Formats: sequence, structure tokens, C-alpha cells
Amino acid sequence: MEVVYWILTIFLSLLGGYVVALNSFCVVQMIRGYKVGSWIPLLGGGCISIAAIVAPVDTVASLWWVPLLVDWGCVPGIGWAILYHASRLVGEKFGKHSG
Repeated sequence: MEVVYWILTIFLSLLGGYVVALNSFCVVQMIRGYKVGSWIPLLGGGCISIAAIVAPVDTVASLWWVPLLVDWGCVPGIGWAILYHASRLVGEKFGKHSG
């Protein structure tokens, strides 16, 4: 049964890593001033977090929350989106639209 856990861990890690790389590429392009597509919320960090939970190594399983903090599509990106839209709403309310 441990082989199945390893296969699932590797698959989810690779899939999540790919999505995290795409999200990071979108952020870098956005910082450089290019028009970009959208990032994929929660998928990359979520896949890697599940892979950590499924991993048959206890040390890795205890770090399941780290990918959610590192992937732009999770906590950082969602926090940025909330702040961005809140600042737009406040700006519109007071007559200053900055976005």
C-alpha cells in the first residue's frame, strides 16, 4: 500500500508544482508590466498540500500548510486580490479611482 501513497504523492507534487510555476510566471509577467492571463487559485498549493498529507513520511505530512503560503494562487494571491478590490471600492466611494 505504501507504493500507492508514493505514486499519489509524486503525481500530486508534479501537478501542483506545474501549477505553482504557472502562477509564478503570471506574477512575474504582471510585475514586468505585461498583460497576463489569470492565475489558478488554490489548485497548485492544494495539490502539494494533499501530496504532503498523503506522503508516507511523517515529517513531510506535518508541513502540509507550507505550500498554501508559498503558492501565489493561495494565501498571497487571494490576500492581494482582497486588498486590491477593497482599495478600489474605497477609492470609488471617495471619488478617487486608482485601479
